[in-house]
Amino acid sequence: MLKELKLGLTKKQVVSVHTKDGEIVMGIPEDSSMDTKIKLRDGLAVRYIPYDDIVHVMRIIPFPKYKSKQNIAK
Repeated sequence: MLKELKLGLTKKQVVSVHTKDGEIVMGIPEDSSMDTKIKLRDGLAVRYIPYDDIVHVMRIIPFPKYKSKQNIAK
C-alpha cells in the first residue's frame, strides 16, 4: 500500500484510496509534514486521510493515445 502511494507521489500520478468506511477518494498525493496522514490534492481541494483508515490503494496510470491504422495509412 505504501509502495503505491510513494510511486504515485514521485511520478505525480492519480491514486484511488479506499477507506474503512467505504469511501473512495481520488487525487494526487503530495508531501506532508504529518507522519500519520496522507495528503491528497484533487483540483483545489486537499484531503488528509489517516494511514490507519486506508484499506486499499490503486494508482491510476493513463495510457498514451495511439494512432489508428486508418490515420497511419493516409
